[in-house]
Amino acid sequence: MCLALTRIVEIYGGSVTVDGIEVSKVNLNKVREKITVIPQDPVIFDATIKFNLDPTGVYKEEPEKLVKIMKDAGLEKLLDRKPE
Repeated sequence: MCLALTRIVEIYGGSVTVDGIEVSKVNLNKVREKITVIPQDPVIFDATIKFNLDPTGVYKEEPEKLVKIMKDAGLEKLLDRKPE
């Protein structure tokens, strides 16, 4: 269902709608920008903490917002870790 919702796979019958809007009719980039699936199993990408928090670079010019997010989540001690 999550694959169909985010259009990673296209369905061949029926439709997937969100708030009455058929997902297949919405621009693919817009769908993937607006719909996020959060798995129950924690998944960390093999990259920096910054990339994991902001993979599309939305907060590139506002790193203080990422620091606030980490502090709000109780992860501030990760900020002091060495890169390795």
